[in-house]
Amino acid sequence: MTAQLAGRVPPEIQALDEAVERLRWTTRATFARDIRQLFQALAEGPGAEQCRALVAKVALDPWLAACRGEELCGRLAWPADDAEAAGLSIRCIGRFAADPAWAARFAADFFWDEPDADLRLRQLVQEVVGPLPDLLRRVLARSEPRSPPGLLLLGDDGPLRQAVSQALYDLGFVCERLEERPSDGPSTFAARLDGARRWTALVAVASADLAPASLNGLRSPSAAALFDIGFLVGRLGPDRVVPMSEQGLEGTPALARLRPVTVHKALGWRGVLARRLSPENPPQANDADAVPVEMTT
Repeated sequence: MTAQLAGRVPPEIQALDEAVERLRWTTRATFARDIRQLFQALAEGPGAEQCRALVAKVALDPWLAACRGEELCGRLAWPADDAEAAGLSIRCIGRFAADPAWAARFAADFFWDEPDADLRLRQLVQEVVGPLPDLLRRVLARSEPRSPPGLLLLGDDGPLRQAVSQALYDLGFVCERLEERPSDGPSTFAARLDGARRWTALVAVASADLAPASLNGLRSPSAAALFDIGFLVGRLGPDRVVPMSEQGLEGTPALARLRPVTVHKALGWRGVLARRLSPENPPQANDADAVPVEMTT
């Protein structure tokens, strides 16, 4: 049985790398736009919760006052702790985004030996923004993995499974993406599931796996998809099988107790998925009300 391993690579770091590269060539005309885009990615992107936690631990103004007291030129007195340094960097970025003119004054204060205003801004980016991606890499590398053991992703490769796979990747969960399905060979699949690990299975039910619409306009999984889900429920139990579909599975009463997740263009469904899979946060009965996502209850 072939499988691919998806590791924990935070997407916000990839976005930071790209934003830092753009900001390296910033000018007074483009700085406000570029720094606001970066702050928006930090404040609203998949790593927003982690960024808020880092920011909550540091205070910007006392640190800046201490830096000024040392009369530094061309560098800042960063703390040795990576989490503190990352939090201060994010706080600076937020202040720059809210008041780009303040950033220009900041650059003039700390890089006063550079007469060119554009070059001062680039030095500011290099000093304040440049280290952030690596700081976050080190901070996140020390965090505990949140993924439950034995997380499987099944379903035909296509946009839906790719979206679910990307969500797992973004949320920091490790999974095995399986190419085979129970209906391809029940005995072989059973041997895979009967090992020592306790598996949790996500089943991506694509449009091709849905039967034609019924009289009420709802579509149910095809016979093959229902076989796959039923097989997994029989082996793993209903709490360890999560059907996922773009069109909703509310029209299938047999799946209601599994609480299927409907994948929308809006990203709210990712929060429900994260709580379903996190061992520290078992699923709650009111998960459907927590974020704007359709789920059966």
